[in-house]
Amino acid sequence: MPTTSYRPEIDGLRAVAVMGVVLYHAGLGFPGGYVGVDVFFVISGFLITNIILKNLQKGTFSLMDFWARRIRRIIPAVSVLVLFVLAAGLFLLDPKSMEDLARSSMAQALMVANIHYWQDTGYFTDSAEYMPLLHTWTLAVEEQFYLFFPVAVVLVHRLFKDRLFIIFSAAAIASLALSMYFTTVHPSASFFLLPTRAWELLAGSLLAMMGNKGKLNRSVAEVMSLTGLLMISASMFLYDLATPFPGYQAMLPVGGAAVFIWGCQNHSTFAGRLLSLKPFVFLGLISYSLYLWHWPIFSFARFLLAEVDGFTAVLLIVISIMISYISWRFVENPFRKGDLLTTKFSAYRFGFVALATLFVSSLIIWKLDGIPNRFRPKTMVIVEDISWNGNEYSASSNKPASLGDQNQFGENKIPDFVLWGDSHAKVFSRTIDRLAGEYGLVGEAQLANGKIPVTGLWRASWSRVEKDNYLEESEKFVKSIIHREVPNLILVCRWAVNCDGRNQLEVDQGKLLEDSLVIDTDGVGMSSISQELAAKSLRIQLERMLDRLTQAGVRVWIIKQVPETNRSDTARQFYFASRFPRLANFDQFSISLEEHEQRQMYADRALDGLESTKVAIIDPSPAFFDNEKAVLKIYSDRSYYRDDDHLTSYGVEQILGPVIDQIMSEIKLDRE
Repeated sequence: MPTTSYRPEIDGLRAVAVMGVVLYHAGLGFPGGYVGVDVFFVISGFLITNIILKNLQKGTFSLMDFWARRIRRIIPAVSVLVLFVLAAGLFLLDPKSMEDLARSSMAQALMVANIHYWQDTGYFTDSAEYMPLLHTWTLAVEEQFYLFFPVAVVLVHRLFKDRLFIIFSAAAIASLALSMYFTTVHPSASFFLLPTRAWELLAGSLLAMMGNKGKLNRSVAEVMSLTGLLMISASMFLYDLATPFPGYQAMLPVGGAAVFIWGCQNHSTFAGRLLSLKPFVFLGLISYSLYLWHWPIFSFARFLLAEVDGFTAVLLIVISIMISYISWRFVENPFRKGDLLTTKFSAYRFGFVALATLFVSSLIIWKLDGIPNRFRPKTMVIVEDISWNGNEYSASSNKPASLGDQNQFGENKIPDFVLWGDSHAKVFSRTIDRLAGEYGLVGEAQLANGKIPVTGLWRASWSRVEKDNYLEESEKFVKSIIHREVPNLILVCRWAVNCDGRNQLEVDQGKLLEDSLVIDTDGVGMSSISQELAAKSLRIQLERMLDRLTQAGVRVWIIKQVPETNRSDTARQFYFASRFPRLANFDQFSISLEEHEQRQMYADRALDGLESTKVAIIDPSPAFFDNEKAVLKIYSDRSYYRDDDHLTSYGVEQILGPVIDQIMSEIKLDRE
């Protein structure tokens, strides 16, 4: 018979889980606090399986009753939260961020937030801090589990009652194996999706299925409950952003939660009594509301303040607890206890109306492009710097985008120049387009995010298919330039990421330093790639490509990389600093010239000395450090940067306009 009596230590365990998550998000010394989510999964699996088995054994279980209880438990509190977030977003957020928020709200209403974020972002990326509903992915995982698991239990209980534990043990092992595999090859999918998370909920379910068959003597129970608590605590302190997760690493917090619950099942242990203390139980009781409210509070605070220091983080936690208590007292309890939704029909009706209202409202916001008319035209100019990324100049289906004066582009006319590069080249495109038009030049843009405008190169992190496809694509492109006798080729790229790897901001977000490094030799993988080897590979292949191009009469312009800043969301932070100047303290200056030169060291090794009569190497950095301090200035009346390494269109115009003008001028002279 499953154990169903109230166990205060489980509320205490909820408190440990939620405070781990909260303190991790606050940046207050719990680098692995995100494992609190895994602890929640174990608790949820244990409790709902107890409920299902108890009612199955009594012959009173009803799927409709079960789902009605889940609606009462989950939907009211999250609906109020989402409604608040949407309202706050309309007041605070730029249209692009509001569009993203509306899309995530729609996904939450459809119970697929985990799938949305799997496709759209990553939990550990820096931009995740600016997604107020990111944390609802965990609700989607649980909701999907609640939808399928009870049906599976009923069927297995009816057909293979004596093998219930064995069958679900096999399912848990399969899910764990899937998690371990996908954490290596598709980490984002492994993190967000139910099939790779189900084993964590099933770990709690298996405990419930064991019932009193797993009864322990007091000494063993004492050791197990304390060990379980220590396992959870260890993972919160030992894990961090760089820890591959979930995979086998999640076995530590999941196993810790299961061992703790098991150890406390039949005995009052020291660890159980510790977590049964009133402060722990109180936090456990409000843990659902605290989990819901703390993240958007921190997210909006980061929007408004640019940086959240330790004191502010503590203050935000206190505010989160206060709001969570109100939510628990006046939203959670009345609905969960059935005071407001007394029948199954009323619960289903409420759930449908609440989610449909949020979905339709969010759909309208999304279709209206984030409702940009909320802002004055002056503000909208600043807002554009957040969202514009030059995607309209992307190559599509290998068809280049057009640049310059297309009225001059007659049938079969050869373009005066071709722009080839990655996302950095995209943000140059608007200014190049404008200036080329003014000079009466015709150009093409062959641009794609993350690509390398050099033949014979690939990233060590790429699969064989990615490598082969890009080698074929880049070779075909260069042959086209030569065959058509295009007179000028402009290369723009984030060279440092190819030679030096990810910058410190990206590494802090959990990205691997080496995953962007390039190579030109088979058999060199992520384990043996180095910055020296990447720079050497780039140099060799670039020289070979330049020889082919210049011998064919093509003049090549290589623009070195613009400086990278030490801020990952520069334009958005500037937007909030301009709207709420008393709140946001946004430093106008960033890295020094020396830091920039250090970052570009390997790229410079690859590029320097390649100049010739047909190859021009243009270093834009002097224009960025043209001040007494020789420190990068990242904004004036508008932001020069969109993020840590991409300029805004305004930044290109203001800083690099003269550089691009000189290139267009020389191309014009050569044509004449």
